[in-house]
Amino acid sequence: MWALVDLIYDTLFKTVSTPKEEDWPISLFDYLRKNDEALLKSTDSILQTLTEEFLPCTSFAEFCDVAGLLHLIEHPDNFIEEILAALPSTSSSN
Repeated sequence: MWALVDLIYDTLFKTVSTPKEEDWPISLFDYLRKNDEALLKSTDSILQTLTEEFLPCTSFAEFCDVAGLLHLIEHPDNFIEEILAALPSTSSSN
């Protein structure tokens, strides 16, 4: 899900400019209103990227590579193991 949101923002909204951060919703609304046709055409590239690059991923490591996350998560398999080990146990001790 994160990859889809990131891809949408990176593809569709990269060029949205706003004078102040709190004006983002208004700037986005204006951008959508003025660029609806171009945005619609850009969605084809999003779908193509999802189907050709993300859907064939067979591991978290491959997903991290495709998503450009290897600079943040250098060892994806260890990362998953560490995250799962940090979760609280579901067994209760009496």
